[in-house]
Amino acid sequence: MKLFSRIRNLIGDQLRWYTLLWHHSTLFYPLARQFSNYLKTCQRIAPVHLTLSAPIKEAVAQFKNQGVAAFATTETTLLAEAVLEQLKAEENRGLKVLDEDGRYLFDSFKRFPEFGKLFNSVVGEFLNGVLGCHYSIYYSIIYKSVRKAEEPMGSALWHHDGGPGTCINLMFCLSETSAQNGAMKTLPWGYSLEIFRKYAELNSRIKNALAINPSLTKMQVRTIKTDYFKEQIEGSYVHKVIQPVGGPGIVYAFKNNCIHAGGFPDIGYERYVCIFHIYPSKYPTNLAWYEKYGTKKRGPYPSRPDEIDRLIFGS
Repeated sequence: MKLFSRIRNLIGDQLRWYTLLWHHSTLFYPLARQFSNYLKTCQRIAPVHLTLSAPIKEAVAQFKNQGVAAFATTETTLLAEAVLEQLKAEENRGLKVLDEDGRYLFDSFKRFPEFGKLFNSVVGEFLNGVLGCHYSIYYSIIYKSVRKAEEPMGSALWHHDGGPGTCINLMFCLSETSAQNGAMKTLPWGYSLEIFRKYAELNSRIKNALAINPSLTKMQVRTIKTDYFKEQIEGSYVHKVIQPVGGPGIVYAFKNNCIHAGGFPDIGYERYVCIFHIYPSKYPTNLAWYEKYGTKKRGPYPSRPDEIDRLIFGS
């Protein structure tokens, strides 16, 4: 029985590695493959070929090479400043616009037409360049991050999102971006893969912890994972981490399963950012639909690769 268990675990580890290597995801292999195949379908039936402007061309090349890229233009800076001015004006009037975790209570896309302008220009150009096809927006959330605890917790710890490999996490930095205000830190995809290659070691650590205490909660198991990622990064990859620095308007994109951490500002600092999750689409992006119906979060990732296309276009 122990031999069978070892063989099963070995097969599971190899399948997990294959899924990460080829589909850039920790999802169950058949589902991860479905999302990869849908990207290929979109690229085949609705390819987008653009002549990219210089800064966008450079960012697209960086993303394809490292799984992470950042850029800013005069346009993105002006849009970020306009949105941030509105947000702070609402706060200064004493309006209840943020929940206890710092999430903006209103739908960002319906509330701010500026986002439509953003996607209709350089951000749309970047996404078309990366995907080679059209794109859809699964959801968006505006966050305000301030120091609320002595130690990082939640998304401020090293983690990966565990979604489909075709998902692009896109951050639009509304405020200045720096290490002091908790700017997102991302380990490029190639280095993230090197850590994922040791998943058997991580699973063994979790298994041993459960053997000692079978009542470990999901949060306690998650802590084992985040501690492991921190140990690996601080031991071998601390100088490989990418953290953007600059004024308002930085567009920061990374693969959903790159190991990343952020949102833990120093005392006296704050960070405003809007996060979008992007997926490939067979159809030109219907920005008017998002402005009318919004981009409310329905789950961590779509239930099927064409969920957003079916929702918006009926097919």
